[in-house]
Amino acid sequence: MPKLQVRKKSDASTDGFIETLAFTVLMQANVQTNHNKFYCAELQKNKKGEYRMFTHYGRLGISNVYEARENVKGSDAPIIDEDTVRSEYESIVKKKQKGKRNRETGKMEAYVIVDTVAPTVGSENIRGKSEVTKTVKVAKGLDTSNFDPKVASLIDQFIEENVHNVTTNTSIKYTANGYATELGPVTP
Repeated sequence: MPKLQVRKKSDASTDGFIETLAFTVLMQANVQTNHNKFYCAELQKNKKGEYRMFTHYGRLGISNVYEARENVKGSDAPIIDEDTVRSEYESIVKKKQKGKRNRETGKMEAYVIVDTVAPTVGSENIRGKSEVTKTVKVAKGLDTSNFDPKVASLIDQFIEENVHNVTTNTSIKYTANGYATELGPVTP
């Protein structure tokens, strides 16, 4: 499959590509090398039947890079074949998951898929919109119904008493829908 031309963007606007057909949110965290990165890839379509790949990546809470791939390298024509864009989308996601070897540590560093209900990264098409994501039930607390009643009570007490510690000592926030990170709500 042909490679797509990368164009930098200044923001997460859709530029008329109002339908996101698929998206993947990935994250890489490594305390030793001070990595806390995210990568969001989307396969998008506009009303004219043109396709593109949109990416948003950077360091969590610090930097944002936006890119669009709307043309095959060496061509100004829009892409009208979904398979061309889907192939690049799947290739990049697979490459991110495979990772690469860190020169300093010699260890493999790979991204992992974050199954988020309503992402806070990506284009305007998917940010905070749970209806475009995979179906995941958001629970306010931990389901302890299968635990010994004493253990369940203790876990519930720990959660209730430590909400302030979790929110103070991490970037996790407690919202009306439960816990949320910079990538989106936390799911069970």
